[in-house]
Amino acid sequence: MALKDAVELLTSTYLPFDLVVRGMELDAKEVADALAKATPDTEEATVLQFLAGCFPYTAPKTVVKSTE
Repeated sequence: MALKDAVELLTSTYLPFDLVVRGMELDAKEVADALAKATPDTEEATVLQFLAGCFPYTAPKTVVKSTE
């Protein structure tokens, strides 16, 4: 499911979010990026905050090799 579709579904449903999200497969980085760009205190931001909790994004660690 595309993130846009998930946000649209969650902003238009009366069902509990946790039930609606079951079975969804979303890219955690895409959710995190969309949340960072969302306008605070909007329906979209609220849904994205919930989705970020369900699909947490952890940035990959960069390993610096020593030259020794």
